[in-house]
Amino acid sequence: MFTTNEGLLKYFTAGYIHLSKKDYNFFSNLDNIITDKKVITSNQSKLFNKLVFKYKRQLTKEGHNVEELAKLDWQSFVITSEPEFLRAKISIKNDKIEIRSPFNSKFITAVKSIDLQPYIWNKEKKCYTGDFSTYNLQNGVNCVNKFYNDVDYDTTVSNLLDNLKHYQDTKYWNPTLVKLDNSFYILGINESLFEVVKNFELSDDPITLLHLSQYGISIDDSVIQGNDLLHFASHFYTHVDIDNIKDLSYWISILNFDLIFLGSSTIYNKSITEDIKLKLGQIPISRSVQDLDLYNNILYLNYNSYKRYSSSSILHSGKEIVHKKITKVVTLTNSRPICVK
Repeated sequence: MFTTNEGLLKYFTAGYIHLSKKDYNFFSNLDNIITDKKVITSNQSKLFNKLVFKYKRQLTKEGHNVEELAKLDWQSFVITSEPEFLRAKISIKNDKIEIRSPFNSKFITAVKSIDLQPYIWNKEKKCYTGDFSTYNLQNGVNCVNKFYNDVDYDTTVSNLLDNLKHYQDTKYWNPTLVKLDNSFYILGINESLFEVVKNFELSDDPITLLHLSQYGISIDDSVIQGNDLLHFASHFYTHVDIDNIKDLSYWISILNFDLIFLGSSTIYNKSITEDIKLKLGQIPISRSVQDLDLYNNILYLNYNSYKRYSSSSILHSGKEIVHKKITKVVTLTNSRPICVK
C-alpha cells in the first residue's frame, strides 16, 4: 500500500491511527518541513521509525506489516544531523537573548511558563528571543539547563556566567540584618537604603526589627534564633493561627501597636471577629478607613487570605489602600478541625 515514508507519513496525519498530541505534532511538523524543503535530518528519520513501531498494534490491526513499513525509503533528501544541532544554544545579539534547542515538549512548556513571559517564539529565526536583562538571562539559563545536558553559550554569555562564579558562595543578595560576633550588620545594602537607616541603632530589639522590616530588610536566623516574637516582628507580611491569638495579643503589646484595622474578610466572619474583640481588645479595633489617619502604628488584620500589593498597602472592600502608618500585615489562619455531624 505504501511505497515511501512520505506516503506513510500522510497516513499518520490523516487520522487513521489514534496518536498522542505530542506525536501528532511531530508528524505534522515533519510533513510541513518536507513540503517546504524536501529535506529531513537523520535524527528526524530515526524518530519517525521509532514511532512507527510505537503504533505497531494499531497498524497491525489495520492490516499493515510494521517490519515491512520500517524498510521504506524517503523520497526527500536525508541529511546527517550534526552534533551542533543536538545541543541547546544561548546567545546575545543586539541586546536580544536567543535560545535555540532541539525539540523538547517539556522545555517548551517551561519556557512559556517563566514569570512575565520574557521569551517569545521567533518563527523566522526558529528560536526563542527575549530582551536582554539579568532576570531574563538567569531564567533562560536555568530553564535550558533543566532540560538539556549539553548547552553551548556564545562568548558574551560565557563571560557573564564566568563573572558570576565569583559570587556563587554569596549568601545574602537582599539587604539582611545579621549578627556576627555579637555585633549587628546589614549585609547586601545599597547606598539609598544606607542613607535611610544609617542612624538606626542595630540590635535584636523587636521594635528595631519591626522598623527595619518597613524598609524591606530581611532578618537573618542568626538574629531571630527561633524566637517567635522576633520572627513576628521581622516580617511585614506574616501569618498567625487563630489558636495562637493569645501570643498575638502579647506581641501586639510589646510592639506598641495602637490600632488593629480589620480586613473585609475578617468583618464577615462573626465568630473570628468576636474572638478578636475578646482577646485583642486591649487596643482600639476599627473597620473604618477614616481611622487610619488617627493612629501611628497600625496592624492590618485579615482572615485566611491576603493579596499582596506593595509595602504599606492593603486590600479593603475590593480597593487597594496605601497607608504609611500600616506597619504590619497579619493574616489569621484557621487550623481548627471542622466537625461534620
